Amino acid sequence: MGYAKKMFIENLLEVSLYLFSTLVFLRLMRPGLLRNSARVLFAIVFASMILSKLYFTENSFYARLDFVAKSLFYSSRFHLAFVGIAVIAYFIPQIKLPRITPAKSLFINIVLLFFYILTLYSLIMTQGLREDYFTDQNSPLKRDLLQEATDRDRFIAHSTGYPDGVPYTNSLEGLEYSNSAGFKYFEVDTQKTSDGHWVGMHDWEDWAQDTKYAGTIPPTFADFKSHKINGRFTPLDIETIRSWFLAHPDKRLITDKVNEPVEYAKSFPEKNRYAMELFDEDSLTEARKNDIDALISWSVFKDMPPYDSISQLKELKVDKIAMSRLQIKGRKRFLLQARNAGIKVYLFNIEDIHKSFCEEMGYAYGMYIGTWNFNQPDINCH
Repeated sequence: MGYAKKMFIENLLEVSLYLFSTLVFLRLMRPGLLRNSARVLFAIVFASMILSKLYFTENSFYARLDFVAKSLFYSSRFHLAFVGIAVIAYFIPQIKLPRITPAKSLFINIVLLFFYILTLYSLIMTQGLREDYFTDQNSPLKRDLLQEATDRDRFIAHSTGYPDGVPYTNSLEGLEYSNSAGFKYFEVDTQKTSDGHWVGMHDWEDWAQDTKYAGTIPPTFADFKSHKINGRFTPLDIETIRSWFLAHPDKRLITDKVNEPVEYAKSFPEKNRYAMELFDEDSLTEARKNDIDALISWSVFKDMPPYDSISQLKELKVDKIAMSRLQIKGRKRFLLQARNAGIKVYLFNIEDIHKSFCEEMGYAYGMYIGTWNFNQPDINCH
């Protein structure tokens, strides 16, 4: 659909708000108020369930209805429209609507239901949710693909990178591979061994399978260090991680899995060399108090009301977010608002790097990926 046609539909929806809301209000002012009120309520509930399915990820009936209700409540245009309607109803009380005969009631009710849905849709659009449907900001035609593809601030080497195409190694070879590729940011999944040492590891069961370890998990630090990943990749402990980043002053660590910022900083006191992905507000507050840079996980704000999440994130002084690409469909409005608010969103769960770069990164700032060619990126997205 062309941009001009999208704008036409958008304007049509807004006009329907003012025109049909007036008709609905005047109809409610006539006899049969209770019956007509029930009809309007049913129509709005029914419409909200249909429309919220298009953009809201929650499956809860009440969550979706609450979202639509808050959208209506916070819409200044909705308030202005009803002020205008009240004035019309006060000064022109003699307005009469056509009488609906029993023979025509089914047809009329179907038409009214259609317009109720259209009106609610218009209200949602005027609240700002139109970005989900009428934005070209993610279009490759509107983006500077070469600038994005060569901007090293936008890409994080996932689990240190994929040496020889192998994911989730969290290895010394992964760091070296991604460093040679030109990455600036390196994610290391970090967890503790049974005797309390920080090590680079994503999942203990997967680690045991990849290292052929048959003992109890989590293992001791000695057992962890004595087992190479896939028989060839060197495991990382906190001292190796710290030494590597101190030896590469232009590189920066991004932690994952660890949610104890103060405890982690005791083993890596150079706080300016890393940012920590954190998973709850308490850990984020703790990091802020101790001057530890942080980005928050999707889990921190996924339950925040969609209509108010940006303001809450600003109150928490959040400027970076790690978010699954699987959440884009239900959070397009949020992503565009985050961009406008200066919040950088990095996508993970990337399966097809080129497809995500072309079709999804326009909604975010960057991505967690295992490999990338900064010198000759594939930006053929058309």
